[in-house]
Amino acid sequence: MSGHELAPRKDNDGFGRMRELLARPMDPAIITANTRIVAQPDSEDEGAPRSLLIFQLGGERLALEAGASHRVVAITPVRRIPHRTNAVFAGVANVAGELTPVGRLDHALGLAEFQPSASARFVVIGSAQARWAFPVDLVEGVLRLGESRFQPPPATVARAADGCTIALVRVDAAGDALSVALLDMGRVCALLGRSLR
Repeated sequence: MSGHELAPRKDNDGFGRMRELLARPMDPAIITANTRIVAQPDSEDEGAPRSLLIFQLGGERLALEAGASHRVVAITPVRRIPHRTNAVFAGVANVAGELTPVGRLDHALGLAEFQPSASARFVVIGSAQARWAFPVDLVEGVLRLGESRFQPPPATVARAADGCTIALVRVDAAGDALSVALLDMGRVCALLGRSLR
């Protein structure tokens, strides 16, 4: 090998994991839904767009600001911690080489219980010092929506015990306008963090 040739790259630097992620089969319904989302033209009269990560959990459609979510990954085994695990704090999991606390957002928000499935994923949020993963039934993808679609939540929702919903967002899906609850990442982390006390 001459000095100008490069040695073959090993897959231990993340490229192998990326190829594996991109090669996984996708549900045709998810492909169709995401194609419809991408095909929607931006509306000029909706105001500045914001990017939201839309997901389903416990029969509800929820969202986080896309920039607030650290990553979305396949679910990995959760290890219980004796005398610390409870209804909200499920334990810890290896998420991309990091030991990450796993919370049950379904329990924290009082939603129907999460049911593991092939479409389930971990959504990872928070800063490096306060990172959390929580399982969701399905990640629908990232939507860019104009500011006019964001409405303050009703008083009953805004004053709910969890206090995580900061807006209701109108999302068009299959010809119907649906409302998605936009959650505040900081409040979700604080809510999950209270389970450690």
